[in-house]
Amino acid sequence: MSAFISVAGASSLAMITDGAAYDEDGVVVRIGRKVTVAKEVPLAITTRGNHGVGQAHQKRLCDAADYLGVDDAIQSFEDALDEMAAQPENGGRDYMHWHIVAFSESRGLIRLSAHNMPFAFADGEQPGQLKEVSGVYAAGNKIDLPGLVAVGVSPMQPGEDPADYMAREGANVMEAMRRKRSEPLEGETHGGQYVIGGQCDLTVVTPAGATVKTVRTWPDRVGSLINPLASAADLPRQQRRALERELRKRSA
Repeated sequence: MSAFISVAGASSLAMITDGAAYDEDGVVVRIGRKVTVAKEVPLAITTRGNHGVGQAHQKRLCDAADYLGVDDAIQSFEDALDEMAAQPENGGRDYMHWHIVAFSESRGLIRLSAHNMPFAFADGEQPGQLKEVSGVYAAGNKIDLPGLVAVGVSPMQPGEDPADYMAREGANVMEAMRRKRSEPLEGETHGGQYVIGGQCDLTVVTPAGATVKTVRTWPDRVGSLINPLASAADLPRQQRRALERELRKRSA
C-alpha cells in the first residue's frame, strides 16, 4: 500500500496522493493518478490496495455521485462495505483503504475513511465502518521531523490555511514519505518496500467541484523497483548510503 494525506481548510479540502502501482515484489506496473474526481459534483476518492480493484471502486462511487448526488452515493458505498471485507486466506492481497473528500449536500465539506482489514487502525478506526475524520489524516509511511527537514519542508505559517499549506508543501511531504520503506501490515505476506513514486497529485475539493493536478513527478519506470535515490541528491551522506545499501539488498 502506498500513501495519501488530506487536510481541511476554511473553504476547501486538499489531498495529496502518489502515482505508482506495483506488484508484490515492489516492481512498478503502472504510473498514473490514484484518485478519481466526479464530473458533476464535488467529490473525489482515492484508495490504497490492489490498484485495479481500487480504480473500479473509485469510478463506481464517482459515477454514482454524478447520478444520485453526494449523500446518496456515500450512503450506497457505506451500505456495501460489509460485502468488501478482506478474507484471511488472501494473505492481505485484498486489503483496501478508501478515502473520500467531498462537499455533502447535508454536511458541507467532509472527509471520510473506511477500510476492510481485519483489525483496527492505530486511531481506533474499525474495519467496515465509514468514519468522518478531522485534522491531518495520513496513511502510509510514517515520517519524522528529520525526514521532513531533509527534503526542505517548511513549517506552516501563522494564520496559513491548512489546504493552502498542503498545496504549497504537499509534494515535499510526499517526497519525505517516498524515502521511507513501508512496513508490512498485520496479516500481510509482503512489505518492507519502497512504494511511493511516479508522481504526486494534489486534489482540491470546494463547494463548486473537485479538481486534481500533478505537482511533482519522479523518474521511476514501469518494470523497475521504485528508486528513492533518484530524487535524493540532497540527503545527508549517511542517509544516502543507508538507502543505497537497502536498494542493493532488494536487487540481490
